[in-house]
Amino acid sequence: MQNTSVARSFVNNSIKNLFTVAFLTALGHLLSVLLYPIAARYLSEEDLVSIGLIDSTMILLIAFIGFGLNATATRDIALSTDWKKVLSKVQSARITLALFCSLCGGIWLFLDLGQIEIGLSLLVAPIFAISYDFVLYGLAKPQSAAFVSFIRQSLPLSIFLLLVVLGCASPLIYFAFLVFFVFLAGILVSKFAGSALFYRPNKFFYRSYITASWVGIAGLFIVFQRFGFLTIIGERLTNSDFVYLATSLKVLLLVVACKRMLIQVFYTKLVDDVLCKKLNIFCFAMAVLSLLIAWFFSAELSQILFNSDAGQQYVVLIGFGACALLFFAVSDSKLLLKRQDKWMFLSNFICGLLFICCVFLIGDYFNKGTDFLYLFVVIELLLSILYKIGLVLPKSCFEKYICFNGIKSRNKIPK
Repeated sequence: MQNTSVARSFVNNSIKNLFTVAFLTALGHLLSVLLYPIAARYLSEEDLVSIGLIDSTMILLIAFIGFGLNATATRDIALSTDWKKVLSKVQSARITLALFCSLCGGIWLFLDLGQIEIGLSLLVAPIFAISYDFVLYGLAKPQSAAFVSFIRQSLPLSIFLLLVVLGCASPLIYFAFLVFFVFLAGILVSKFAGSALFYRPNKFFYRSYITASWVGIAGLFIVFQRFGFLTIIGERLTNSDFVYLATSLKVLLLVVACKRMLIQVFYTKLVDDVLCKKLNIFCFAMAVLSLLIAWFFSAELSQILFNSDAGQQYVVLIGFGACALLFFAVSDSKLLLKRQDKWMFLSNFICGLLFICCVFLIGDYFNKGTDFLYLFVVIELLLSILYKIGLVLPKSCFEKYICFNGIKSRNKIPK
């Protein structure tokens, strides 16, 4: 009876955490989805492109500062008894790199290299570095992490959308809101985790990044192919196509975020293969349901997302994109837990290289936003399959064929 009671309590707490986390996460990403279609009604084309550049630059910057440390630190903190030592090492490295980025931002603005959004984003990089909500996932505090995500994302978007409707918004205001609420989120993370807000820079910071380089390079590729490439292809598309594509990618990022939050709720339990199988089945069932809804109600959803019937093809492709993203949904996190970072790197390198080659080498053949969405679906499906292959192959295959000049991982977790 006692074991049954404990099991029932675990399930109830997990469900409660899941719904709380899902609601707060979905709210922030839903507002992010609404940003472009609403802003397109009130702001000029130049302002809309500037907002898109701010979004893509900040996403790439956050990925660059994290460069694999966010993912590996979440794992190491979850498995370590001295997690504050792990956090101190990671944050010292992140802050040091961010200070170099800030210096580059100052030089960018001083030399007036154009696209002021990039220079400003680099300048405030240390503010993004002190926000380390990954520690809350490692400490199994998904509700706190979801609340921080709400403060960092939902509040600035809500206020900005209100200002857009009132006719007093601008890209500079959007940028200021993002920076302020990221700083506020960093303070909250420090309070929830019971850790410091600032950490001393470390001249040997590069060692931490070298250790996590496999995951870091993979992360940069992922960020580029899921949203960052908008900065490159913006001039190839019409304004409406750009808005449709950006909105579609935001919806798919919502799918990614919900998947990530679901996995983080059970992160410390992912060593259980039975649980992983159930999560995979649940995620893919939701993806198939989303595809069916998108297929049969494309006209209605197009009106909601794009205020036009012209976006029906985008809606259907969003459904296929969800299926590609949620195919073997747990595989990437499982690879990290099994310390198969190099296979993750190889998978992301292959897919990222294919995506980059398509964008840069044969990008002239992609004249519509739907062309890039087709590419997105194919690359993400290939990536999901490669992740699953990495879990099926025996670990000896990694050590024998994927050691890269025989250098083995030096990741160590403090006992």
